[in-house]
Amino acid sequence: MNQDKIDLKRSTILRAALKIIGERGYHYATLSQIATEAGVSRGLIHFYFENKLDLLISLMLFFIEKVNSTHQQELTTLDAPLEKLRCYFKVFNNIVLNDEDSLYWGNILREGLPPAQMLKSKMLREKYGRIVEGNKNLMKTIVEIIGQAQTIGTLDNSIPPQILALILGGSLQFLYYGLFLQRTRSVIVNNNYETMNELLIKNAMEILINKFSLYPKHLK
Repeated sequence: MNQDKIDLKRSTILRAALKIIGERGYHYATLSQIATEAGVSRGLIHFYFENKLDLLISLMLFFIEKVNSTHQQELTTLDAPLEKLRCYFKVFNNIVLNDEDSLYWGNILREGLPPAQMLKSKMLREKYGRIVEGNKNLMKTIVEIIGQAQTIGTLDNSIPPQILALILGGSLQFLYYGLFLQRTRSVIVNNNYETMNELLIKNAMEILINKFSLYPKHLK
C-alpha cells in the first residue's frame, strides 16, 4: 500500500472517530461503531492505531497542530494586535464550523486525557507530549497578542493577559459545546439543522473582544 492510500485510510478512520466519539462521548463510543462509520474492519483500525485512547489523542494532536500551523501562516501577515486576536479565534471557527461533522470538535476538546505517567505506550506518551507542547504554544501566542494590545492601550489592561486568555478561550469552548447541543436538539425535533444561528456563533468572539476593548473604533 502506497503512502497516499495509507494517509487516506488513516484520515478516514480519524474522521469516523471524530463523529462517533464527538457524538457519543469517549466512554460510550466503541471501536466497532467507529469501524462501521469508517467502512473498515476493526482489525484495520488496530493496524493504524493502538486503541480507542490512541484515536482520541491523535484527534487532539491533529487539531492542535492544525491550529498552530495555521496561526503561523496567518498571523505573520497582520500588525495590529486586535486584528491578530480576531484572526486567532477565526482560525478555530474555520476548523470547528467547517462542515456539519466538524462541529464534533467542540466535544472532542472537552474530553479529558489521563496523566502522561499512566500511558504505557511510548508512542502515546510522545503524542501526549506534543499535545502539551502545542497547547503551550497556543496559550503563549494569545497571551503575547493580548499583552501587545494592552501595552498600546487598545485592550483593557486591568486583567492580566493570562487570565484574559483563559476567559476568551473558555468562552470559545462553551460556545462550541452550546452549538453542538443546539444542533443535536434540532436534529431530534426537526430532523434538520435550520434552527442554528451560526452567524452569531462566528461573530461571538469578536463581540466579546469588543467588551474588553478600550477603543471600539479600532475594531471597525
